[in-house]
Amino acid sequence: MLAHQSDGTACQWKDKADELHRVGYRVLAVDSAGQEVSEIVGAAAYLRGKGVEKLLLMGASKGGAAVLAAAPAIRPQPDAVIALSAPTFYSGMNALDAVPKLTAPVLYMAAEYDGSFGEDAKELDKAGAKGAEHKLVYVRGAGEHGVALLDSVENWATVRAFLKKYGS
Repeated sequence: MLAHQSDGTACQWKDKADELHRVGYRVLAVDSAGQEVSEIVGAAAYLRGKGVEKLLLMGASKGGAAVLAAAPAIRPQPDAVIALSAPTFYSGMNALDAVPKLTAPVLYMAAEYDGSFGEDAKELDKAGAKGAEHKLVYVRGAGEHGVALLDSVENWATVRAFLKKYGS
């Protein structure tokens, strides 16, 4: 499941969603209408109702905060969560409060020169130490934000490897 950033729509995931679909993933990009956490929880229930056994969440910026905040409320919890440039707080969503409740593996990725998002990723990673695996990819010398982090072949390969590890 893919959650978009505040300046985008589900369409910003099209290329990555198509690529993931081609290699065998069932992909749902959520087009947020302002109730991000409940929309993600509802989309997870929909996917599980359609027989999806492995549930992987990925969000960018606002969407990253949303998947982190929603994941503890999903039963059973997702198999893995990826947060790209996720802020600790966004529009009533408290990702920092949610990550200690996560037992699912989490990959945090943020760029060094992306405002406060790099420091937020470090704080989220530290707070989420309870999960099965938590990995922080802090991209030094870069300033890309959210989905744009995946324009790097290396970053996309890291995300794909994480998805494969927990989605197979």
